[in-house]
Amino acid sequence: MRDTIAKYVPKGSIPAPPANVPMMAVPEIRLEPLVSLADSLPAKVTKDYPVPMEALGQSYGFILCEHTATEASSGILHPGDRPRDRVLVYVNNVRVGIIDSQYQHPNNVSVDLKPGDTLRMLIESLGRVDYYSTGNKYADYLRQPHKGIVGNVTVGSKTMTRWNHYTIPLTELPSTTQAPSYSNNASDAKGQLPQFYHGTFKVPSGMNCTDPAALDPFLSIPAGVRGQVFVNGSNLGRYWLVGPQQSL
Repeated sequence: MRDTIAKYVPKGSIPAPPANVPMMAVPEIRLEPLVSLADSLPAKVTKDYPVPMEALGQSYGFILCEHTATEASSGILHPGDRPRDRVLVYVNNVRVGIIDSQYQHPNNVSVDLKPGDTLRMLIESLGRVDYYSTGNKYADYLRQPHKGIVGNVTVGSKTMTRWNHYTIPLTELPSTTQAPSYSNNASDAKGQLPQFYHGTFKVPSGMNCTDPAALDPFLSIPAGVRGQVFVNGSNLGRYWLVGPQQSL
């Protein structure tokens, strides 16, 4: 890019590239379970039919929609008109499937509900598009940008009514003051709602740099598949095994 720009500007007008920022060597950070998402939910908002997150004053992040079955229902779950965008489906706090708008053919998730069973859908907004080409699906995505649930939720041929909504924008860390003690056994959380982990580290000193902020660290979570990272309470971003960000 520099070579191309140099062809069209006066010679010598492009400054020299800055030096590479030295890397910060941080020891491995041990992460411990802190609290489950299920134990840190905000106050619920109850509606007869599910509503998108924008109707609850939320633009980004996650929304948890919860329904308690009053009669038996079984069949394919349809989360409104389409997945908006990534839907994790749980029955009685056990994950039974994922419906993802990024898949060319979103998965069909079948559920079998008995009276008293709890159906939960944790829905993540993956962002919004600001362009489209004529004839592709993104035209509808641009005109209908709502996230969460739009339309009725059905199981088989039955429409599910009476929904609790929990907004989870993740603009800040949830309160953990009332969090119960949490198991250190990672297998306990398999298939359940996501959980938060925490760890601490110190910025190394004596690295031939007078300003530690001038060093360039990055965070890699080799065993992590998908998640979000907070540093000192600020949301640093999300990582995902499939990209685009696998480290931060």
